[in-house]
Amino acid sequence: MKQLSASPDLLPLTPRTNELYKRKRMADRIEFPDVIEMQEYITVLEEIVQRKNEIVQDLLQNKNKYQAIDNLRICEEPIKCADASMDFLLTLIEDNPLEIKTKIIKRWQTILENKTDFTKKSFLNFKAKPKPKFEYSEISEVSESDSDVSTLQPLDGIDQVRCELPKAKSNHELYLALLTDFSSTQRIYYDQLQILTQLFISPLRSQNTNSVAIKKLDETIPGIMALERKISRALQLKESNMWEIIRASVKEMRIYIPYITSRFIYRSEVVENCMGLNFKEAQSKLLAEYTAKNGNIQLLPVTAYLDAPVNRFLKYPKIFENLLGAIDNKSSEYPLLTSCYTNLNKLNKKLQISKNTIEMSNSLYQLQTLFKQKTVFMKDRMLVHFGPLKIVEEKNDWRMCFLFNDVFIVANAMVPNKSDDVDLMMKFENVPSGKNVECLKKYIFEEESRFYLNNVTIKNVVDTPYVSNMFMIKSGEAVIHLSCYGLKERLLWTTNINALL
Repeated sequence: MKQLSASPDLLPLTPRTNELYKRKRMADRIEFPDVIEMQEYITVLEEIVQRKNEIVQDLLQNKNKYQAIDNLRICEEPIKCADASMDFLLTLIEDNPLEIKTKIIKRWQTILENKTDFTKKSFLNFKAKPKPKFEYSEISEVSESDSDVSTLQPLDGIDQVRCELPKAKSNHELYLALLTDFSSTQRIYYDQLQILTQLFISPLRSQNTNSVAIKKLDETIPGIMALERKISRALQLKESNMWEIIRASVKEMRIYIPYITSRFIYRSEVVENCMGLNFKEAQSKLLAEYTAKNGNIQLLPVTAYLDAPVNRFLKYPKIFENLLGAIDNKSSEYPLLTSCYTNLNKLNKKLQISKNTIEMSNSLYQLQTLFKQKTVFMKDRMLVHFGPLKIVEEKNDWRMCFLFNDVFIVANAMVPNKSDDVDLMMKFENVPSGKNVECLKKYIFEEESRFYLNNVTIKNVVDTPYVSNMFMIKSGEAVIHLSCYGLKERLLWTTNINALL
Protein backbone atom coordinates (compact mmCIF):
# COMPACT_ATOMS: atom_id res chain seq x y z
CA MET A 1 0.00 0.00 0.00
CA LYS A 2 1.36 3.40 -0.99
CA GLN A 3 1.84 6.01 1.66
CA LEU A 4 0.42 9.45 0.99
CA SER A 5 3.23 11.89 0.43
CA ALA A 6 3.13 15.14 2.37
CA SER A 7 2.07 18.18 0.41
CA PRO A 8 4.97 20.50 -0.35
CA ASP A 9 2.87 23.41 1.02
CA LEU A 10 2.41 21.69 4.37
CA LEU A 11 5.06 21.71 7.03
CA PRO A 12 5.46 19.11 9.77
CA LEU A 13 3.64 20.13 12.94
CA THR A 14 6.01 21.58 15.47
CA PRO A 15 5.41 24.24 18.13
CA ARG A 16 6.77 26.84 15.71
CA THR A 17 4.75 25.75 12.66
CA ASN A 18 1.63 25.35 14.80
CA GLU A 19 1.94 29.01 15.79
CA LEU A 20 2.36 29.97 12.12
CA TYR A 21 -0.83 28.11 11.17
CA LYS A 22 -2.67 29.78 14.04
CA ARG A 23 -1.60 33.23 12.88
CA LYS A 24 -2.64 32.41 9.31
CA ARG A 25 -6.10 31.33 10.45
CA MET A 26 -6.42 34.52 12.47
CA ALA A 27 -5.49 36.58 9.41
CA ASP A 28 -7.89 34.72 7.09
CA ARG A 29 -10.95 34.64 9.30
CA ILE A 30 -13.78 37.14 8.94
CA GLU A 31 -14.32 39.24 12.02
CA PHE A 32 -17.98 39.58 12.96
CA PRO A 33 -17.63 43.29 13.88
CA ASP A 34 -16.50 43.97 10.32
CA VAL A 35 -19.58 42.19 8.96
CA ILE A 36 -21.82 44.18 11.28
CA GLU A 37 -20.21 47.45 10.20
CA MET A 38 -20.69 46.53 6.54
CA GLN A 39 -24.35 45.75 7.20
CA GLU A 40 -24.75 49.16 8.85
CA TYR A 41 -23.03 50.75 5.86
CA ILE A 42 -25.48 49.01 3.50
CA THR A 43 -28.39 50.21 5.65
CA VAL A 44 -27.21 53.81 5.36
CA LEU A 45 -26.90 53.44 1.58
CA GLU A 46 -30.48 52.17 1.46
CA GLU A 47 -31.56 55.22 3.46
CA ILE A 48 -29.83 57.48 0.92
CA VAL A 49 -31.63 55.80 -1.99
CA GLN A 50 -34.95 56.09 -0.18
CA ARG A 51 -34.32 59.75 0.59
CA LYS A 52 -33.48 60.47 -3.06
CA ASN A 53 -36.69 58.74 -4.19
CA GLU A 54 -38.70 60.82 -1.74
CA ILE A 55 -37.10 64.00 -3.07
CA VAL A 56 -38.04 63.06 -6.64
CA GLN A 57 -41.62 62.32 -5.60
CA ASP A 58 -41.88 65.63 -3.77
CA LEU A 59 -40.62 67.49 -6.84
CA LEU A 60 -43.24 65.78 -9.00
CA GLN A 61 -46.08 66.45 -6.58
CA ASN A 62 -45.25 69.99 -5.51
CA LYS A 63 -44.80 71.92 -8.70
CA ASN A 64 -43.94 75.59 -8.48
CA LYS A 65 -46.86 76.37 -10.74
CA TYR A 66 -49.36 75.57 -8.00
CA GLN A 67 -47.36 76.94 -5.08
CA ALA A 68 -49.86 79.71 -4.36
CA ILE A 69 -52.74 77.24 -3.97
CA ASP A 70 -50.59 74.98 -1.83
CA ASN A 71 -49.65 77.92 0.41
CA LEU A 72 -53.33 78.68 0.94
CA ARG A 73 -53.92 75.05 1.90
CA ILE A 74 -51.16 74.82 4.51
CA CYS A 75 -51.06 78.39 5.79
CA GLU A 76 -52.03 78.82 9.43
CA GLU A 77 -53.45 82.27 8.57
CA PRO A 78 -55.16 81.79 5.16
CA ILE A 79 -55.99 85.49 4.86
CA LYS A 80 -52.31 86.25 4.26
CA CYS A 81 -52.26 83.84 1.28
CA ALA A 82 -55.66 84.77 -0.15
CA ASP A 83 -54.38 87.49 -2.51
CA ALA A 84 -51.66 85.29 -3.99
CA SER A 85 -54.04 82.39 -4.58
CA MET A 86 -56.60 84.69 -6.22
CA ASP A 87 -53.90 86.17 -8.46
CA PHE A 88 -52.99 82.64 -9.52
CA LEU A 89 -56.61 81.84 -10.39
CA LEU A 90 -56.81 85.02 -12.45
CA THR A 91 -53.68 84.04 -14.38
CA LEU A 92 -55.51 80.88 -15.47
CA ILE A 93 -58.14 82.92 -17.31
CA GLU A 94 -56.12 85.96 -18.38
CA ASP A 95 -55.78 84.75 -21.99
CA ASN A 96 -59.57 84.73 -22.46
CA PRO A 97 -61.56 87.70 -23.81
CA LEU A 98 -62.91 90.21 -21.31
CA GLU A 99 -66.48 88.95 -21.74
CA ILE A 100 -65.47 85.37 -20.93
CA LYS A 101 -63.41 86.47 -17.93
CA THR A 102 -66.37 88.45 -16.58
CA LYS A 103 -68.68 85.43 -16.90
CA ILE A 104 -66.16 83.17 -15.14
CA ILE A 105 -65.72 85.61 -12.25
CA LYS A 106 -69.52 85.97 -11.86
CA ARG A 107 -69.83 82.19 -11.93
CA TRP A 108 -67.23 81.90 -9.16
CA GLN A 109 -69.13 84.45 -7.11
CA THR A 110 -72.42 82.56 -7.55
CA ILE A 111 -70.81 79.26 -6.52
CA LEU A 112 -69.30 80.85 -3.42
CA GLU A 113 -72.63 82.34 -2.38
CA ASN A 114 -74.67 79.17 -2.99
CA LYS A 115 -72.30 76.42 -1.85
CA THR A 116 -70.58 78.07 1.09
CA ASP A 117 -72.55 78.03 4.33
CA PHE A 118 -70.61 80.06 6.84
CA THR A 119 -72.99 79.13 9.66
CA LYS A 120 -71.70 75.55 9.64
CA LYS A 121 -68.65 74.71 11.70
CA SER A 122 -65.94 72.22 10.90
CA PHE A 123 -65.79 71.01 14.47
CA LEU A 124 -68.16 69.15 16.74
CA ASN A 125 -70.53 71.58 18.45
CA PHE A 126 -70.82 69.88 21.81
CA LYS A 127 -72.69 72.86 23.29
CA ALA A 128 -75.67 72.21 20.99
CA LYS A 129 -75.79 68.46 21.61
CA PRO A 130 -78.33 67.07 24.08
CA LYS A 131 -76.47 66.25 27.26
CA PRO A 132 -77.12 62.69 28.46
CA LYS A 133 -77.62 62.18 32.18
CA PHE A 134 -74.90 60.17 33.90
CA GLU A 135 -73.47 59.81 37.35
CA TYR A 136 -69.82 60.75 37.73
CA SER A 137 -66.96 59.85 40.02
CA GLU A 138 -63.64 61.57 40.59
CA ILE A 139 -60.58 60.14 38.89
CA SER A 140 -58.89 59.69 42.25
CA GLU A 141 -61.67 57.36 43.38
CA VAL A 142 -60.42 53.88 42.44
CA SER A 143 -63.14 51.27 42.14
CA GLU A 144 -62.72 47.59 42.93
CA SER A 145 -62.48 46.79 39.24
CA ASP A 146 -59.91 49.53 38.73
CA SER A 147 -57.70 48.06 41.43
CA ASP A 148 -57.13 44.98 39.28
CA VAL A 149 -55.33 47.08 36.68
CA SER A 150 -51.57 47.33 37.11
CA THR A 151 -50.22 50.72 38.12
CA LEU A 152 -49.03 52.80 35.19
CA GLN A 153 -45.56 54.30 35.03
CA PRO A 154 -45.16 58.12 35.08
CA LEU A 155 -45.42 59.79 31.70
CA ASP A 156 -42.03 59.73 30.00
CA GLY A 157 -40.55 59.44 33.46
CA ILE A 158 -36.90 58.80 34.06
CA ASP A 159 -35.86 56.72 36.98
CA GLN A 160 -34.51 59.25 39.42
CA VAL A 161 -33.31 56.65 41.91
CA ARG A 162 -29.72 57.35 42.74
CA CYS A 163 -27.36 54.87 41.11
CA GLU A 164 -25.91 52.45 43.60
CA LEU A 165 -22.17 52.07 43.71
CA PRO A 166 -20.80 48.59 43.03
CA LYS A 167 -19.62 46.73 46.09
CA ALA A 168 -15.87 46.99 46.35
CA LYS A 169 -14.01 43.70 46.52
CA SER A 170 -10.33 44.44 46.83
CA ASN A 171 -8.48 42.55 44.10
CA HIS A 172 -5.30 44.34 43.10
CA GLU A 173 -4.45 41.95 40.26
CA LEU A 174 -7.91 42.34 38.74
CA TYR A 175 -7.67 46.12 39.13
CA LEU A 176 -4.33 46.21 37.26
CA ALA A 177 -5.73 43.98 34.50
CA LEU A 178 -8.80 46.22 34.11
CA LEU A 179 -6.59 49.30 34.06
CA THR A 180 -4.42 47.75 31.32
CA ASP A 181 -7.53 46.92 29.30
CA PHE A 182 -8.82 50.48 29.81
CA SER A 183 -5.53 51.87 28.51
CA SER A 184 -5.37 49.59 25.45
CA THR A 185 -8.99 50.16 24.39
CA GLN A 186 -8.51 53.89 24.93
CA ARG A 187 -5.56 53.85 22.55
CA ILE A 188 -7.61 52.00 19.92
CA TYR A 189 -10.48 54.46 20.33
CA TYR A 190 -8.23 57.49 19.96
CA ASP A 191 -6.75 55.97 16.79
CA GLN A 192 -10.30 55.68 15.42
CA LEU A 193 -10.88 59.37 16.12
CA GLN A 194 -7.67 60.24 14.29
CA ILE A 195 -8.69 58.15 11.29
CA LEU A 196 -12.10 59.84 11.25
CA THR A 197 -10.61 63.33 11.25
CA GLN A 198 -7.60 62.74 8.99
CA LEU A 199 -8.95 60.27 6.42
CA PHE A 200 -12.64 61.24 6.24
CA ILE A 201 -13.43 64.70 7.63
CA SER A 202 -10.32 66.37 6.22
CA PRO A 203 -10.86 65.35 2.55
CA LEU A 204 -14.58 66.09 2.87
CA ARG A 205 -13.86 69.53 4.27
CA SER A 206 -11.58 70.36 1.33
CA GLN A 207 -14.36 69.55 -1.17
CA ASN A 208 -17.61 70.47 0.61
CA THR A 209 -16.94 73.72 2.41
CA ASN A 210 -20.69 74.42 2.80
CA SER A 211 -21.60 70.93 3.98
CA VAL A 212 -23.89 70.96 7.01
CA ALA A 213 -22.53 67.58 8.08
CA ILE A 214 -18.93 68.81 8.17
CA LYS A 215 -19.93 71.89 10.16
CA LYS A 216 -21.71 69.69 12.71
CA LEU A 217 -18.71 67.39 13.01
CA ASP A 218 -16.36 70.34 13.40
CA GLU A 219 -18.48 71.57 16.31
CA THR A 220 -18.12 68.35 18.33
CA ILE A 221 -15.27 66.08 17.19
CA PRO A 222 -12.36 68.44 18.06
CA GLY A 223 -13.68 68.84 21.61
CA ILE A 224 -14.15 65.08 21.99
CA MET A 225 -10.62 64.45 20.71
CA ALA A 226 -9.15 66.96 23.15
CA LEU A 227 -10.81 65.17 26.07
CA GLU A 228 -9.80 61.71 24.91
CA ARG A 229 -6.23 62.87 24.26
CA LYS A 230 -5.96 63.92 27.92
CA ILE A 231 -7.31 60.56 29.09
CA SER A 232 -5.02 58.60 26.76
CA ARG A 233 -1.96 60.56 27.87
CA ALA A 234 -2.85 60.17 31.55
CA LEU A 235 -3.28 56.39 31.18
CA GLN A 236 -0.03 56.14 29.28
CA LEU A 237 2.10 58.14 31.75
CA LYS A 238 0.40 56.69 34.88
CA GLU A 239 1.46 59.62 37.03
CA SER A 240 0.20 60.23 40.56
CA ASN A 241 -2.48 62.67 39.37
CA MET A 242 -3.80 60.30 36.66
CA TRP A 243 -7.30 59.89 38.11
CA GLU A 244 -7.61 63.61 38.85
CA ILE A 245 -6.97 64.36 35.17
CA ILE A 246 -9.47 61.71 34.09
CA ARG A 247 -12.10 62.99 36.54
CA ALA A 248 -11.72 66.53 35.15
CA SER A 249 -12.14 65.16 31.62
CA VAL A 250 -15.24 63.17 32.57
CA LYS A 251 -16.89 66.35 33.87
CA GLU A 252 -16.52 67.88 30.39
CA MET A 253 -17.97 64.87 28.53
CA ARG A 254 -21.34 66.59 28.10
CA ILE A 255 -20.00 67.51 24.65
CA TYR A 256 -20.86 63.92 23.66
CA ILE A 257 -24.60 64.58 24.07
CA PRO A 258 -25.10 66.87 21.02
CA TYR A 259 -22.96 64.56 18.91
CA ILE A 260 -24.93 61.43 19.84
CA THR A 261 -28.37 63.01 19.50
CA SER A 262 -27.70 64.60 16.10
CA ARG A 263 -25.45 62.07 14.37
CA PHE A 264 -28.30 60.49 12.38
CA ILE A 265 -29.12 63.88 10.87
CA TYR A 266 -25.84 64.10 8.96
CA ARG A 267 -24.80 60.42 8.91
CA SER A 268 -26.28 59.65 5.50
CA GLU A 269 -24.86 62.87 4.05
CA VAL A 270 -21.35 61.92 5.14
CA VAL A 271 -21.70 58.41 3.69
CA GLU A 272 -23.02 59.79 0.41
CA ASN A 273 -20.16 62.28 0.09
CA CYS A 274 -17.62 59.53 0.82
CA MET A 275 -18.78 57.65 -2.29
CA GLY A 276 -17.59 60.31 -4.75
CA LEU A 277 -14.55 59.79 -6.97
CA ASN A 278 -13.02 63.10 -5.91
CA PHE A 279 -13.18 62.02 -2.29
CA LYS A 280 -11.58 58.66 -3.08
CA GLU A 281 -8.67 60.37 -4.82
CA ALA A 282 -8.13 62.82 -1.98
CA GLN A 283 -8.43 60.05 0.62
CA SER A 284 -5.94 57.76 -1.16
CA LYS A 285 -3.21 60.40 -0.88
CA LEU A 286 -3.90 60.97 2.81
CA LEU A 287 -4.10 57.22 3.43
CA ALA A 288 -0.63 56.74 1.92
CA GLU A 289 0.77 59.42 4.23
CA TYR A 290 -1.01 57.94 7.24
CA THR A 291 0.19 54.37 6.63
CA ALA A 292 3.75 55.57 6.02
CA LYS A 293 3.70 57.14 9.46
CA ASN A 294 1.58 54.66 11.45
CA GLY A 295 1.80 51.40 9.50
CA ASN A 296 -0.82 49.52 7.47
CA ILE A 297 -4.42 49.66 8.68
CA GLN A 298 -7.67 47.99 7.67
CA LEU A 299 -9.88 50.92 6.72
CA LEU A 300 -13.49 50.31 7.76
CA PRO A 301 -16.59 52.06 6.37
CA VAL A 302 -17.04 55.60 7.63
CA THR A 303 -20.05 54.54 9.72
CA ALA A 304 -17.72 52.54 11.99
CA TYR A 305 -15.77 55.67 12.86
CA LEU A 306 -18.88 57.85 13.19
CA ASP A 307 -20.32 55.37 15.69
CA ALA A 308 -17.08 54.94 17.65
CA PRO A 309 -17.69 57.94 19.99
CA VAL A 310 -21.21 56.68 20.72
CA ASN A 311 -20.06 53.17 21.56
CA ARG A 312 -17.22 54.44 23.73
CA PHE A 313 -19.40 56.86 25.70
CA LEU A 314 -21.95 54.14 26.45
CA LYS A 315 -19.17 51.80 27.64
CA TYR A 316 -17.60 54.29 30.04
CA PRO A 317 -19.99 53.63 32.98
CA LYS A 318 -19.28 49.89 32.82
CA ILE A 319 -15.52 50.50 32.69
CA PHE A 320 -15.59 52.56 35.88
CA GLU A 321 -18.07 50.20 37.52
CA ASN A 322 -15.63 47.31 37.04
CA LEU A 323 -12.72 49.38 38.34
CA LEU A 324 -14.71 50.38 41.43
CA GLY A 325 -15.60 46.77 42.08
CA ALA A 326 -11.94 45.71 42.08
CA ILE A 327 -10.34 48.51 44.12
CA ASP A 328 -10.17 48.83 47.87
CA ASN A 329 -12.72 51.40 49.10
CA LYS A 330 -10.09 52.74 51.50
CA SER A 331 -7.76 53.57 48.64
CA SER A 332 -7.07 57.22 47.82
CA GLU A 333 -8.18 56.52 44.24
CA TYR A 334 -11.61 55.25 45.27
CA PRO A 335 -13.27 58.72 45.70
CA LEU A 336 -11.94 59.83 42.30
CA LEU A 337 -13.30 56.72 40.58
CA THR A 338 -16.61 57.18 42.40
CA SER A 339 -16.85 60.75 41.11
CA CYS A 340 -16.22 59.59 37.52
CA TYR A 341 -18.83 56.84 37.82
CA THR A 342 -21.58 59.07 39.25
CA ASN A 343 -20.91 61.87 36.74
CA LEU A 344 -21.13 59.44 33.84
CA ASN A 345 -24.47 58.12 35.09
CA LYS A 346 -25.80 61.68 35.32
CA LEU A 347 -24.66 62.35 31.76
CA ASN A 348 -26.38 59.18 30.57
CA LYS A 349 -29.65 60.38 32.12
CA LYS A 350 -29.27 63.76 30.39
CA LEU A 351 -28.59 61.95 27.14
CA GLN A 352 -31.76 59.90 27.54
CA ILE A 353 -33.79 63.06 28.19
CA SER A 354 -32.36 64.69 25.05
CA LYS A 355 -33.08 61.60 22.95
CA ASN A 356 -36.66 61.40 24.24
CA THR A 357 -37.22 65.08 23.45
CA ILE A 358 -35.93 64.67 19.90
CA GLU A 359 -37.99 61.51 19.34
CA MET A 360 -41.14 63.29 20.54
CA SER A 361 -40.43 66.23 18.25
CA ASN A 362 -39.92 63.91 15.27
CA SER A 363 -43.13 62.04 16.10
CA LEU A 364 -45.04 65.31 16.22
CA TYR A 365 -43.60 66.38 12.89
CA GLN A 366 -44.64 63.06 11.30
CA LEU A 367 -48.10 63.40 12.81
CA GLN A 368 -48.48 66.89 11.38
CA THR A 369 -48.14 65.52 7.84
CA LEU A 370 -51.19 63.30 8.46
CA PHE A 371 -53.46 66.21 9.45
CA LYS A 372 -55.30 68.33 6.92
CA GLN A 373 -54.92 71.28 9.25
CA LYS A 374 -51.29 72.23 9.87
CA THR A 375 -51.81 73.30 13.47
CA VAL A 376 -50.64 70.20 15.34
CA PHE A 377 -46.93 70.97 15.44
CA MET A 378 -46.00 73.56 18.04
CA LYS A 379 -42.84 74.28 19.99
CA ASP A 380 -42.61 72.37 23.29
CA ARG A 381 -45.70 70.27 22.43
CA MET A 382 -45.31 66.54 23.05
CA LEU A 383 -47.49 63.59 22.10
CA VAL A 384 -48.56 61.61 25.15
CA HIS A 385 -51.04 59.08 23.74
CA PHE A 386 -53.43 58.49 20.84
CA GLY A 387 -56.21 56.00 20.23
CA PRO A 388 -59.82 55.54 19.08
CA LEU A 389 -62.69 56.57 21.38
CA LYS A 390 -66.44 56.37 20.81
CA ILE A 391 -68.33 59.65 21.23
CA VAL A 392 -71.71 59.25 22.92
CA GLU A 393 -72.98 62.58 21.54
CA GLU A 394 -72.28 61.31 18.00
CA LYS A 395 -74.28 58.07 18.36
CA ASN A 396 -71.17 56.21 19.51
CA ASP A 397 -69.29 56.86 16.27
CA TRP A 398 -65.58 56.57 16.96
CA ARG A 399 -63.02 59.31 16.50
CA MET A 400 -59.24 59.27 16.74
CA CYS A 401 -58.22 61.19 19.85
CA PHE A 402 -54.78 62.67 20.48
CA LEU A 403 -53.55 63.67 23.91
CA PHE A 404 -50.70 66.16 23.99
CA ASN A 405 -49.12 67.79 27.00
CA ASP A 406 -51.26 70.91 26.47
CA VAL A 407 -54.34 69.91 24.45
CA PHE A 408 -56.76 67.04 23.77
CA ILE A 409 -57.72 66.81 20.06
CA VAL A 410 -60.67 64.92 18.57
CA ALA A 411 -60.25 64.13 14.87
CA ASN A 412 -62.09 62.28 12.15
CA ALA A 413 -60.02 59.45 10.61
CA MET A 414 -60.01 58.48 6.94
CA VAL A 415 -58.08 56.08 4.71
CA PRO A 416 -57.17 58.00 1.52
CA ASN A 417 -55.85 55.07 -0.52
CA LYS A 418 -58.76 52.86 -1.46
CA SER A 419 -57.90 49.21 -0.99
CA ASP A 420 -59.49 45.96 0.09
CA ASP A 421 -58.52 46.43 3.73
CA VAL A 422 -60.18 49.86 4.20
CA ASP A 423 -63.17 48.40 6.04
CA LEU A 424 -60.85 46.39 8.25
CA MET A 425 -58.70 49.42 9.06
CA MET A 426 -61.74 51.55 9.93
CA LYS A 427 -63.16 49.10 12.46
CA PHE A 428 -63.01 50.47 15.99
CA GLU A 429 -61.29 47.43 17.45
CA ASN A 430 -58.58 47.43 14.74
CA VAL A 431 -57.51 51.07 14.98
CA PRO A 432 -54.00 51.45 16.46
CA SER A 433 -53.26 53.25 19.72
CA GLY A 434 -50.21 54.21 21.74
CA LYS A 435 -47.38 56.61 20.88
CA ASN A 436 -45.83 55.09 17.75
CA VAL A 437 -46.86 57.43 14.93
CA GLU A 438 -45.47 55.03 12.32
CA CYS A 439 -48.59 52.85 12.57
CA LEU A 440 -50.80 55.80 11.51
CA LYS A 441 -49.22 56.32 8.09
CA LYS A 442 -52.19 54.82 6.22
CA TYR A 443 -54.64 57.30 7.78
CA ILE A 444 -55.31 61.00 7.39
CA PHE A 445 -57.08 63.08 10.02
CA GLU A 446 -59.30 66.13 10.08
CA GLU A 447 -59.56 67.93 13.38
CA GLU A 448 -63.09 68.38 14.70
CA SER A 449 -62.55 69.79 18.17
CA ARG A 450 -59.92 70.45 20.78
CA PHE A 451 -59.87 70.90 24.56
CA TYR A 452 -57.01 72.89 26.05
CA LEU A 453 -55.92 71.27 29.29
CA ASN A 454 -55.54 74.54 31.19
CA ASN A 455 -59.35 74.75 31.41
CA VAL A 456 -60.58 71.16 31.55
CA THR A 457 -62.45 68.97 34.03
CA ILE A 458 -62.33 65.20 33.69
CA LYS A 459 -64.44 62.60 35.53
CA ASN A 460 -65.25 58.93 35.24
CA VAL A 461 -68.80 57.90 34.30
CA VAL A 462 -70.21 55.46 36.84
CA ASP A 463 -70.76 52.07 35.20
CA THR A 464 -74.32 50.80 34.78
CA PRO A 465 -75.79 47.74 33.03
CA TYR A 466 -76.07 49.92 29.90
CA VAL A 467 -72.95 52.08 30.20
CA SER A 468 -69.36 51.02 30.90
CA ASN A 469 -65.77 52.20 30.45
CA MET A 470 -66.71 55.84 29.86
CA PHE A 471 -65.30 59.16 31.01
CA MET A 472 -66.31 62.80 30.58
CA ILE A 473 -64.31 65.88 29.57
CA LYS A 474 -65.71 69.34 30.19
CA SER A 475 -64.36 72.71 29.11
CA GLY A 476 -66.64 75.65 29.83
CA GLU A 477 -70.06 74.76 28.42
CA ALA A 478 -68.67 72.09 26.06
CA VAL A 479 -69.04 68.53 27.38
CA ILE A 480 -68.02 65.31 25.66
CA HIS A 481 -68.55 61.72 26.80
CA LEU A 482 -66.03 59.19 25.53
CA SER A 483 -66.30 55.41 25.59
CA CYS A 484 -63.28 53.08 25.64
CA TYR A 485 -63.15 49.46 24.52
CA GLY A 486 -61.81 48.31 27.88
CA LEU A 487 -61.26 49.26 31.51
CA LYS A 488 -57.49 49.36 31.14
CA GLU A 489 -57.78 51.77 28.22
CA ARG A 490 -60.03 54.09 30.24
CA LEU A 491 -57.59 54.06 33.13
CA LEU A 492 -54.77 54.90 30.72
CA TRP A 493 -56.61 57.90 29.27
CA THR A 494 -57.92 59.30 32.54
CA THR A 495 -54.64 58.85 34.41
CA ASN A 496 -52.63 60.54 31.67
CA ILE A 497 -55.06 63.44 31.27
CA ASN A 498 -55.39 63.95 35.02
CA ALA A 499 -51.58 63.98 35.39
CA LEU A 500 -51.37 66.88 32.93
CA LEU A 501 -54.01 69.08 34.58
